[in-house]
Amino acid sequence: MSLHLVLRLSLLFAAICGVYREAAAAPFDTWAALASAAVTSPYVASGNDQGLGWTAPDGRAVSLTVRVPSAASSHNTVIMAPVPAGADARPYFDAALQMVRATGARALIIPQGTYVFQSLGANSWGHLVVQGLNNVTIDGQNSTLLFTQNAPGIYLTLSRLVKIQNLSVGYTLNMASLGTIEQQNGRNVLVVDPAYPVSAADSVFHLAQYNTASNTFVPGGTGIYTPPGSASAPVYVGNQIYMSPAFQGAAFVNKSFVIFHHWYGGAAILMEDSPGADQLEDIVLDNVAVNSGPGMGIVAYGIKRGLGIWNCRVEALPGSLVSTEYDAMHILIVGGDVSLIGNTIENQGDDAINLNGPVSPVIGQGGSGSSIILSTYSRFISRNDTLAFFDNLNNFLGTAKVVQAPVPLGGPNAQYHKVALNQTISGLTAGSVARDLALIDSRVALQGNVIQNCVCHGALIQTPNTIVSGNSFSNTTGNAAALLTSTGNFLQGVGAINVIFSGNTVSNTGTDSGVGSMGWSAVSLYGVNANVAVSAGPVNKYVSITDNAISGAMQGCITVASSEFVTVSGNSCTADSASVRNSPGIDVFDANNAVIEQNTRSGSTGPLVINPASTFDIQAQSNF
Repeated sequence: MSLHLVLRLSLLFAAICGVYREAAAAPFDTWAALASAAVTSPYVASGNDQGLGWTAPDGRAVSLTVRVPSAASSHNTVIMAPVPAGADARPYFDAALQMVRATGARALIIPQGTYVFQSLGANSWGHLVVQGLNNVTIDGQNSTLLFTQNAPGIYLTLSRLVKIQNLSVGYTLNMASLGTIEQQNGRNVLVVDPAYPVSAADSVFHLAQYNTASNTFVPGGTGIYTPPGSASAPVYVGNQIYMSPAFQGAAFVNKSFVIFHHWYGGAAILMEDSPGADQLEDIVLDNVAVNSGPGMGIVAYGIKRGLGIWNCRVEALPGSLVSTEYDAMHILIVGGDVSLIGNTIENQGDDAINLNGPVSPVIGQGGSGSSIILSTYSRFISRNDTLAFFDNLNNFLGTAKVVQAPVPLGGPNAQYHKVALNQTISGLTAGSVARDLALIDSRVALQGNVIQNCVCHGALIQTPNTIVSGNSFSNTTGNAAALLTSTGNFLQGVGAINVIFSGNTVSNTGTDSGVGSMGWSAVSLYGVNANVAVSAGPVNKYVSITDNAISGAMQGCITVASSEFVTVSGNSCTADSASVRNSPGIDVFDANNAVIEQNTRSGSTGPLVINPASTFDIQAQSNF
């Protein structure tokens, strides 16, 4: 079918169904306006603060400000005391931080060295607990901190205006090994390379296919997951060999894998807080390296606003297989003014950058009036917050205000909370979800980052008023960028609303699957509903995908779905027969009001495909 016929059919379908679609879209437009309302930072940059600004796809000006601590002088600087050889470093760091708090110092200097933390700090929150600081710079002077337990490394809480710089962190734990699945006595077994000694104490939770010739993970390669409690949990039988039903199958034989030995262990750097007067605000990591970790690398979870991660590295040391076993950078409930600039991410075992957003499932009614019970992330909800509600197909149902503090069900750290609302929401049932407008990460910049050679998606972009520009994505086992929200399998994300994805370089990306008949691409714009299917209605709005260079994708180039008011322009798509898998170069479905123009394709890149039955108001080039 020619593109011109596709467009004519699309316009005819729109004419027949336009009135219905406009009526159906109105609730989502209300939600999109609420979600993207905060385009202006509450602060104006001054001094050494970082101030960024850009014009968003909806035409509004976005301003972002991350404040940094004021400069220190010699009279308000604490220099940490020397740590004796072989001693636990934690008490010395704790004493230095206490001196900073007691004297109101503006800086803590850590003399260059390697420091081993043999114990956990206050409340066993982490090896190094940083709390109660205000307007302080911690300068590591290129020191290395080594953590010895499967727990957070640096745990930062109850502080504001804090900058940590010139520091490397890592763990002494056995993170990963290299092995091959071989057939022995009629069964497949995992044989671990003798260069990586293992014992029954080393669990196996995840295998990722690895190219030992190039020392890279295989884009689109085989992965095997056996999470805790799995019936097929691998068993160590001695002599560097593990057995598991999960290893069976001819497709696995003689393939090499990196073996991950932990399941979402301690984050190397965890910034965590809850709403309150002393909540974390304006935290900066600059020139900080995470070289290993049993969990995620850098996690921000509950910052009021203001987060800068600049010139940092999540990368394995020479001779090591992995950096962190899971996400390199995971940003959740950070309130806005987030900048991730000039970072390098590689060798980790899950998403490189996840710009998350809390989705709380509705478990049921709260027993009286308009009270309801909410699950995940509900502990962050506060009195007077406005909650937005959606049904299991991602349709917006309306908003209600929280009229009293949520009541935990099962203790102060409970997952479930009873929430009293000022009104009932029509159509709300178990299976619906809520999003708290007060917890949306707005005003986010990802610029100049290098993401490569990882078992990962390059970036999950699920926040409003966001710019993703000048980044390099290469050799990722999944797609380079997913712009989305998922109320189904992952329960995360606001949606890509008022988002720019521009001027990025994407090469040699892998494959994605698992959401119905989704047409996947290196850059995929879509939504997932509670039925783990692509959202037929919009969940993304005002998205600009422009001037990106995409090559070597194992699936398509760009997918546009579950979206409205999208521009796809000036992108180049190059594929060869070894990389492309019979996918459209640009695939558009379940979308409306999109402009597709001035994109180019070469090699074996597939054509532009627009589904006439599920799209309307599409203006598309005829010469892709």
